[in-house]
Amino acid sequence: MRDFLKRIFNKSKTAPPLKKEEIEEIYELSQLKDKIIGIVEIYKDDDFIERGKNLVVYDGREYVASKIFDLGDFTNYKITHFGIGSGGTSSDGVTLLGAQDSDTDLYKPLTLNSNDSSYLRNGILKPINSKELIIDDNTNKYTCGLFTLTVRVADEPDLQAPVKVNEAALFSTYGKNWKIFSHYCTTDKILRENESITFKWYIFT
Repeated sequence: MRDFLKRIFNKSKTAPPLKKEEIEEIYELSQLKDKIIGIVEIYKDDDFIERGKNLVVYDGREYVASKIFDLGDFTNYKITHFGIGSGGTSSDGVTLLGAQDSDTDLYKPLTLNSNDSSYLRNGILKPINSKELIIDDNTNKYTCGLFTLTVRVADEPDLQAPVKVNEAALFSTYGKNWKIFSHYCTTDKILRENESITFKWYIFT
């Protein structure tokens, strides 16, 4: 298992996207840990940068339980938006400050587009670009959700290059109400005017 984790969280720029057999192994790991597991891949433009574990926080776990039992505060919520921020590291840009189970928001959210009504919180939360359900019908019978989240500096009028990004989060929403679902912190990533950052966000259940 240790060798597998080293391979999954390889920071090399040449590391490929997750393969089917790797998804199956992550599923097995999630079963051993008896909790929801999340993996994030980061791309700058089209270049792979890193892969790591995202944290489904307390509010995210409550969201899942609420959906299962059709009870509680999250019955009408859906995971629809995401946000990025610049509060995920200390001043050295390397030491991570999170994520923590008790997180309720990004540590320092960045405003993206306050002119677009599809964005929430005055332009902080952007609609998810795409989502996909991956279901294995063979041995493991795993279910994996894949969210793709992309921000291009030139397309977001409230961003001013260069932009420092070191955290991202998925959010569930209902109308204009929002709750954090999952949070990920990384080392500083600097984006220039025509550059983009993409988070491929896997959630295994």
